[in-house]
Amino acid sequence: NETSTAEMRSMVRRWRKDGRTKDIEGLASMYPREEYPEIRASLLEVFSAPGLQCECYLPLDDMIRDSVSANEKLALSALKALSHVRNQRVHDMAIEKMAAEGVSYEVFNVLAFNYREEDDAALVAAAGRLGDMRQDALTALVHLVRRGSGVSLSKRMLLFLYGEVQCSHCREAVVLEMGRRGLLTDEMLSNCLHDANDHIRRYASRLLKRRSGATVVFKS
Repeated sequence: NETSTAEMRSMVRRWRKDGRTKDIEGLASMYPREEYPEIRASLLEVFSAPGLQCECYLPLDDMIRDSVSANEKLALSALKALSHVRNQRVHDMAIEKMAAEGVSYEVFNVLAFNYREEDDAALVAAAGRLGDMRQDALTALVHLVRRGSGVSLSKRMLLFLYGEVQCSHCREAVVLEMGRRGLLTDEMLSNCLHDANDHIRRYASRLLKRRSGATVVFKS
């Protein structure tokens, strides 16, 4: 269940902090040997959280194979784990799965984490087919904007996110990155003066003031 999974994740995190690598490896070694899909899925869930570096402990071949399992729970658990793995084979699996089975939120997250500029059109189209999950999917791309992600989104993708992300907190990261790259026009900044996010309004005000040398009034 979710409670025991959370407890196990917490335990693995403590082991990592304490340098108990052997204990983590011992737990992870149960996964490739386990025959029952439900238990395999549970083990994958333990390692499917950000920062647990499942690719360091779980065999990639097994995770990719389980991601296309006929057992729905196992397939979803594998996709959750793979959404934190950056690898060319994982990227290709996500592309192939989308082509063969259509778009799902879980596969979108896998492809987003394995972002390539050449995937822009595929990601935009996929997000458009996710219905109520569209904004959640776009948030997965916004996470890549943040420093330390190891990914640089294309100008085209940043402009798309700027126009489509509804969450003002999420949009802040996009606006700041666009400002850092010099992509914000005066018109965009003027629009930002009316944003629901106070940080965005103040940031836009500072940039416009710097550009014009005049005081800019923004809504509080």
